[in-house]
Amino acid sequence: MAKPKKYPTSSKARASRVSEPHTVNLYEAKTRLSELVDRAAEGEEIVIAKAGTPMARLVPIEPPPKRVPGGWEGQVWISDDFDDPLPPEIQKFFDDPQIFPPDVDDTEEQG
Repeated sequence: MAKPKKYPTSSKARASRVSEPHTVNLYEAKTRLSELVDRAAEGEEIVIAKAGTPMARLVPIEPPPKRVPGGWEGQVWISDDFDDPLPPEIQKFFDDPQIFPPDVDDTEEQG
């Protein structure tokens, strides 16, 4: 069974071809923005005009490409000592409160 159109056509004939976007004036776009966004999300291109001059185009957002796992395989490695403690000459900088001040919550608990 054919799915009914979500938005009925108005007395003005809408372009049925993809190459001809539906044009609305700015006032109509402001009053019917939610409907226009829904129509654009369904694939329709809407042009918003001001005083008859096209000013903006409302189009659907392309979905992000599907991630394919393993794209970095063989190009990245993690050192065996990754989780080992840092050498003291480097660790001292992480422990320095002037470089990394303690969290506010930590200070309140100590006081």
